[in-house]
Amino acid sequence: DIFALWRAGLITDVSIPLNLTRYLASEPDTVVWKTAIDDLNLLEQVLALDPAYGRFQKHQARIMGPLVQSLGWMETSEDKSLWHLRARLRSELLSEAVAVNHAPTVKTALEYFAELRGEVDAGHASILTTLSPDVLNVIYDTGVICGTEDDYEWVLAQYLDSNSTAQDKARLLHALASAKLPYLQKRTLDLILQGHVRKQDIISLIDRVSLLSPETGTTIVWEFLMDSWPRIIKLWQGLDWTGINNLLEKVTGRFVEPLLIAEADRRFVLEADQGFFVPPNAQLSVRKGLEKARQNVAWLDRFGADIGGWLKRELRKSLLAFVCLHCDGVWNDGVWNIPGVEVLLLRNAVGGVPVRRPSLDHPLSINVEQQARNSVIPTRAMAAVTCIRGIGKHLKLSALSSGRVARVIGARRAGSLPRSLRHRGAIDTSFDIIVTIDTTLQLFSLSRLRKLPPTSKLLPTPLSRPPRLRLERTAT
Repeated sequence: DIFALWRAGLITDVSIPLNLTRYLASEPDTVVWKTAIDDLNLLEQVLALDPAYGRFQKHQARIMGPLVQSLGWMETSEDKSLWHLRARLRSELLSEAVAVNHAPTVKTALEYFAELRGEVDAGHASILTTLSPDVLNVIYDTGVICGTEDDYEWVLAQYLDSNSTAQDKARLLHALASAKLPYLQKRTLDLILQGHVRKQDIISLIDRVSLLSPETGTTIVWEFLMDSWPRIIKLWQGLDWTGINNLLEKVTGRFVEPLLIAEADRRFVLEADQGFFVPPNAQLSVRKGLEKARQNVAWLDRFGADIGGWLKRELRKSLLAFVCLHCDGVWNDGVWNIPGVEVLLLRNAVGGVPVRRPSLDHPLSINVEQQARNSVIPTRAMAAVTCIRGIGKHLKLSALSSGRVARVIGARRAGSLPRSLRHRGAIDTSFDIIVTIDTTLQLFSLSRLRKLPPTSKLLPTPLSRPPRLRLERTAT
């Protein structure tokens, strides 16, 4: 309801609907998520060419992460009455997680895809009987979206194989339509002109290429339609024009570029039937689509800057890694894997009572900024932070091997964190000390950190004057 009111312009404060999306991180209901995914996809289409598009994808990946990890790829619930709903939610969320590049989901899907490809080539695909059909769709899609061009070629070869069943061909064609690279999208669409796509699948294939890649797919589809219009019309001769008209309405309704809107208006409305065949009732369909497109452009002009500002503030929480420590516990679990970067579990040197290992949905909350995703923290290094009760005491950070290591840039009591960071367990305030580390600094070794100056009031903001460090080269 909030998103509908927002799209209608009856809500002007973007923080109201966007703040509500935070609650999705702990929402298990299938109906709620289905509605949310539809609304998020509409917003993603409008933002497709906006500078905030990348941030919006990161935000989606963050709110989907906990539930995706909880659902997993296979059913583990003992309550069989929930299996059907969980299966529907699983396929929806896994598909969306891949689309927004949620790193753990993509990594697992690519591993499954490599296993599947090897088994199919060897003539025995046991994995096909292990995973549900909906999950298999996600695996094939991921191979095309996030894999190499060789993976695309393999899926294409499987689709063109005459021995593939109708169900397999439908799954493979859906995967081919998921390609993100424009020249691969063009190759997929060219299958229509080459006679490799059944007539009943043509409309859905074109629509899917436009829908699944809003940043490039809509433009590629429009260029394909205009360049190949006489051949497409010839293919459709003798069939009901309703399918073509509905496709034109959907594609033009996704336009966010004024030039495309003007071109469609000229071809199908202003200069209709002037050397360009317009199917019966197509003019009305294009008018409807262009009306929606103009509304989207006007809506983005009104709210785009505010959306970008909200996303920028929201993702500032991800600029630093937050490591939560008890002052009387020890962690010795080894390495804690975070999407795109390996972060060492820091252990407390005071006392020796083990504390529970935090789960993914109940932080230890570690979020790493994009530029840190290329950092390599040595897996053999053991880092230790000594925290004494109270702020402003000596903290000691030591690493046993060279490479990219962490720099402690601030610490404060968890209870004194801003309310926004403590809300709904964003950071577990039962920990005594929150140590803020920066994972982007490459040093040989950090052996001692002198007394910390007072930290800034907002935790994500680095200290204006970082602590003085004494560096020692580590012998190789």
